[in-house]
Amino acid sequence: MQEILRLKDKSGNLVDAKYRELDLSYIDQIMGLQDIIMDGLEDKQLYAPTEKNEFIEYFKKGAKIIGYLNEKEELIAMAVYIKKGYEKGNYGYDLDLEGEKLLKVGQVESTVVRSDYRGNGLQRILCEKIEDIAKTVEENKFLEEEYKKELLKAEEEEDIEEDSDVDLLKDAYEKLSKESGIDFTSLDEDYEDAFDHIEYLDESFFEEGNLEELTEEIFPGVRKLKKKSE
Repeated sequence: MQEILRLKDKSGNLVDAKYRELDLSYIDQIMGLQDIIMDGLEDKQLYAPTEKNEFIEYFKKGAKIIGYLNEKEELIAMAVYIKKGYEKGNYGYDLDLEGEKLLKVGQVESTVVRSDYRGNGLQRILCEKIEDIAKTVEENKFLEEEYKKELLKAEEEEDIEEDSDVDLLKDAYEKLSKESGIDFTSLDEDYEDAFDHIEYLDESFFEEGNLEELTEEIFPGVRKLKKKSE
């Protein structure tokens, strides 16, 4: 369900403003709102505008930019939340943070409201929404890290299990090699088809009791003939 705020504009008219999570398709409106803000400032040093290419980079890096649109679909307010990592603009440096702690810093880069919609508490509302977004981002990141750990653990256990099966098979081949006198490690040098060496047994061999009596299991699913007693 779309969130609607009932606002009053500068003229006292009631306006329904729609909340939106902005994406790159709103880039022109974002830049337009900045221009309106700058034009309305007597002291231009009070606000440092963000360049268009910077906003594009923000989106690429997963920044959350939210805003409100009036009934004419004009962007009337917005806020920018971003994590800057090790970049110079990370506010964590001002707090003397170092290393990986800087990666945990999320910051409100800016909040702006068009002058004809001020007095509706939009900046406070936007900041509260950014706070909720930041919490959700952190929770999702935590869950993602936990999932990755579990996945890695499962893969490691699977590798150990596979290595164990390979070791058992090697042991079986070594045992068979000693008893038969065949060096199985050299078989890959001159390939021979195993079917050329099959000796077919008489059907009576498979009668009840014969299989267990005349063969022994050397590996799960692999049996060999027992040596004849001298």
